[in-house]
Amino acid sequence: MFVSELTRKLKTTPYYWKWVIISFHNAIQSLMVMSLQGTNGLLTLKKKSEEAWLKSYYEGSQNRSKLELDNFLNLYDKIKSTNHLSFEHSKQYCPPGNQDFSVKTLNSLRNDFIHFGSRFWSVEISGLPKIILDCLDIAIFQCEFSGTIFFTDSRPREPLLNELYNQNVFFGELKVEYEKLAEQAR
Repeated sequence: MFVSELTRKLKTTPYYWKWVIISFHNAIQSLMVMSLQGTNGLLTLKKKSEEAWLKSYYEGSQNRSKLELDNFLNLYDKIKSTNHLSFEHSKQYCPPGNQDFSVKTLNSLRNDFIHFGSRFWSVEISGLPKIILDCLDIAIFQCEFSGTIFFTDSRPREPLLNELYNQNVFFGELKVEYEKLAEQAR
């Protein structure tokens, strides 16, 4: 997993936070899409694309080439709703803490890194481990508890879950380390 290669470098090179944020955003988005895809993938699309797909389908047309994936925050709202629960055992995501704030912050930081303008700016990294921990909670829930992502022999669940839990431990330790450094600086 690319993210784990990046996270190992954070302890010595904080500049890797940019790439960790971008990678985690992508990983969380991918898991939300996997969770929402159901049998037709419509919940992963923007409303306009969903309507175009349905129109094309009912007209018997195969012209479905301009479909757009919904944005990150809308996908997050969708995994929190009951609309995507296609199976009896499926569960919606109910944030147990500050996940809403952390998801918005992760999305904002990622967008700033990807769509940056000509400017000087810095990011306070002391709160980033907590943001990543909150987002890992979402990822772990989607993989282990939502009942909406199906794993097969060709797409096994255990290696992904092991990596997510390893990242959870790493960022928990990093959070404590950053808190100690902040306390020493006071």
